[in-house]
Amino acid sequence: MSLLKIKGPNATVRIFLLLFISTCLLPVFFSGCEKKAGDLNVLLITVDGMRSDTMGPKLQKAAEMPVLDNLWKEGVVFSNTIVAAPYRTPSYSSIFSGLYPFRHGVRDSEVSFLPGEITTLPELLRKNGYETGAVVSDAEVESGTGLSQGFNFYHDDLVPALAGDGLPWRRNVPNAEAKDVTGKVIGWLDEVRRSSRPWFLWVQYSDAVPPRDVPSPFREMYSSNSYDGALAYVDANMGLIIGKLDDWGIRKKTLVIITSSHGLALAEHGEASVSKYNYISSIRVPTVLNLPGRIPAGEESPAVIS
Repeated sequence: MSLLKIKGPNATVRIFLLLFISTCLLPVFFSGCEKKAGDLNVLLITVDGMRSDTMGPKLQKAAEMPVLDNLWKEGVVFSNTIVAAPYRTPSYSSIFSGLYPFRHGVRDSEVSFLPGEITTLPELLRKNGYETGAVVSDAEVESGTGLSQGFNFYHDDLVPALAGDGLPWRRNVPNAEAKDVTGKVIGWLDEVRRSSRPWFLWVQYSDAVPPRDVPSPFREMYSSNSYDGALAYVDANMGLIIGKLDDWGIRKKTLVIITSSHGLALAEHGEASVSKYNYISSIRVPTVLNLPGRIPAGEESPAVIS
């Protein structure tokens, strides 16, 4: 069975469906297991602001991202992922619900929240025996947005206190650093791996989105481009997580998915950051699926997923 059967210029697959297939159907197809929670863990890493032109062998990209490159070489990349919105709260609401913003009702990242009656992927997985966890780094996805529903563990304590009175203005609040996110992730994984239950973990990195504070040595290595420095910094942190999966002997039964909630304007169209408009630089991102021995290696699908 090849996931690359989903291809063609007019093919459209929602990320929610892709995640559902990955978590619920791959154990059945590849392991012959019964209709119960299989042994397949799922690690979803989202890198906010990561554009589709940040990876691929033909690109002259400035950021060195060896971890992401290796995950792609050993897996599948969907280079035409079109997000449902160019900013985080509505985009993540679509990723986890499988609905477009006009259906789930989240239209901005300031005052909207995902209604409790909307069923999310983490809720479905938890009902089917999965431990569900999340470590987030940005105020636009803090628990008050409704994105925490379905998670047994939702760590948003790294996000600085929100500004404003009443409904918070979630933008322009500093993001948590990748090293702090990674530390919480490894701590949670170290606990849950001892359980007999499979797990689903969402890890959110926001370092590439302004305001950026790129640490050494990446600040010096990319002194002329903080965006590339931030991506390289996040890539190094992803490597720490993947390394732990290898050390614990659970890498081969963990599906790793890398994607983004939105791209980023880098001076295109007169914008220097997150856009309010659906320019391709802001809505096209990569999606990588990696599961050693079960997913075709080194393949790229032209399918449009959203």
